[in-house]
Amino acid sequence: MRNKLFVCALCLATCLFFAANSIAAEVAEGKCLEFNAATKTLKLEEAAKKDAAPVTSEFDCSAAKMAAAPAAGDMVKVSYNVEGTVKKAVEVAIAPKQEKKK
Repeated sequence: MRNKLFVCALCLATCLFFAANSIAAEVAEGKCLEFNAATKTLKLEEAAKKDAAPVTSEFDCSAAKMAAAPAAGDMVKVSYNVEGTVKKAVEVAIAPKQEKKK
């Protein structure tokens, strides 16, 4: 009986651990307007929802994981956490450019 109770408690703790980690970061996707390598800031134009103007957001990428620095016009996906009024990027991913078909 003790083993069953221990296994149930362990399963519950594991579920809560993974649930907390999955909701930790927010995600923004859009077109990169500017990336300043000196200050490590990224300006992103997020696609607007229905009948609304596009939203411009700025992210602090000083501690973010990124394979390469994004260029203006690249489609970018940013995972970030909000700390006060600053959006701190955790990971920046550049979408692969699609070739136009003839």
